Amino acid sequence: MSKGRMVGWVLAAVMVTAVLPALSQQGEGPILMPKKTTPSARPPILLFTGTYSGKVHNLTEGLSVDFTVSVRESQKGAIEGCMTVKPPLGGSGYLKGSVQGSEIEFDVVGALSKITFNGKRVANELSGTYLVSFPKGSQENGEFTLRRTSQDAPRIVFSSQTCPDDLAILTPAAEQGNAGAQAYLGTMYYLGRGVPQDYPHAASLFRRAAQQGNASAQLMLGVFYLQGTGVSLDYSEAYFWCKVASAGKVEGATKETIASLLNKIAGQLSSEAQAKVEQRVRDWFAQHPLTPE
Repeated sequence: MSKGRMVGWVLAAVMVTAVLPALSQQGEGPILMPKKTTPSARPPILLFTGTYSGKVHNLTEGLSVDFTVSVRESQKGAIEGCMTVKPPLGGSGYLKGSVQGSEIEFDVVGALSKITFNGKRVANELSGTYLVSFPKGSQENGEFTLRRTSQDAPRIVFSSQTCPDDLAILTPAAEQGNAGAQAYLGTMYYLGRGVPQDYPHAASLFRRAAQQGNASAQLMLGVFYLQGTGVSLDYSEAYFWCKVASAGKVEGATKETIASLLNKIAGQLSSEAQAKVEQRVRDWFAQHPLTPE
């Protein structure tokens, strides 16, 4: 063994000899056994985050349309997102709610209504019921079904400014001739909800929808002519459109209410003028036959 190797061996032996007594005095724990650490709690599984597509069934109006919901769930069980409803139904906008287990609840406040959804998640499907509440107290109800199409967390910051609203969704549809969208937008412009109040524009939208047979728009147009709202006061036109509307289904107005309105308008017409309008009504239905509900 060379002198260099001998020196190295001696130094190693000296180091081991010096360390071993220290180990026996200190115990093995701090040096030989790493200190145990408490594992961090796993974040909760966010079951509802993703994008869903499906249908809403408005039982009050007898309509079914497609809709889409994009949702992000927080670790505390709060949810927010965007809902987009296809015309002729409204209700698109920012949603906010909560989850508890497999149960979900959220609200969407649109231009004309507040919609409350209550449902349950089973695998990748959501289903339940909803209630539409309007400012003057009337309500509509329905059912919904959704299926998750993506589990990816939406990247946008959800808010009433970033989510598409009824104006954004319904305007293109109204321009393409959708009578339900025209009537819905007409109500928005009439009330000034979600848009600046504009009676002439509301009357124009109601007229376009009324000419396609939308009974609610026909009644509103008749009332506009009766009151001179957005149009020149004209009792003959008021009587005509209210009479046509009376043969259809008008949400929020009973047959008795419309009949009372017609009697009021008829009191402003001569017998001859009323007879001419009645003939116009018959001609209308000859060209626009009623379809069974």
